[in-house]
Amino acid sequence: MTTIDPSTAAPTDAPAPTDLAASVAASWWLLLALGVLTIAAGIGVLAWPGLTLLVLAVLFGVWLLTSGAVRVLGAIADKGLPPAMRIAEGLIGALLVAAGIACVTNLVKSLTTLVLLMGVLFVVDGVGDVVAAIADHSGRQRMWLGVTGVLGIAAGLIVVSRPDIALATLVALVGALLVLVGVARIAAAFAIRRLSAA
Repeated sequence: MTTIDPSTAAPTDAPAPTDLAASVAASWWLLLALGVLTIAAGIGVLAWPGLTLLVLAVLFGVWLLTSGAVRVLGAIADKGLPPAMRIAEGLIGALLVAAGIACVTNLVKSLTTLVLLMGVLFVVDGVGDVVAAIADHSGRQRMWLGVTGVLGIAAGLIVVSRPDIALATLVALVGALLVLVGVARIAAAFAIRRLSAA
């Protein structure tokens, strides 16, 4: 009976770890360029918030349209679903398509809908935390869950009652996050370059 020596096994196509590290190190400038572009996008968001909101409104409307279309097509194509489920999926999809068309044709309505959705989600999330705090009989997380729940409900109510503030805050947060991510990518690119030169 012959034995197989592992050292003579056929080579695989997988790159060696050193080759992979060298490849990553050689492309540090791609990460640098991506960081610069991300910072530029963040500055653009902060400099032109109106344009950002316009893009956001269009994207939200397109998302509603595509989500609704997928649901409608799924309801038609999936013969395995019970008839009641197919009808429900088709109706939900049709409503989403109608909402998407309304949002794309009326961008102000799109932004208002987006803000109201954000506010409702905040409230629902906050209520969930409060319920979890009440249900936590051990008391270990009750205080934190209660605090985050109340803050979430308050944030949701503020968003719903003052959508202009919510939109301005959203744009500012997106712009600031893009700038921070861009700075982090640039720092990572230079760190990779230093490691590859060492």
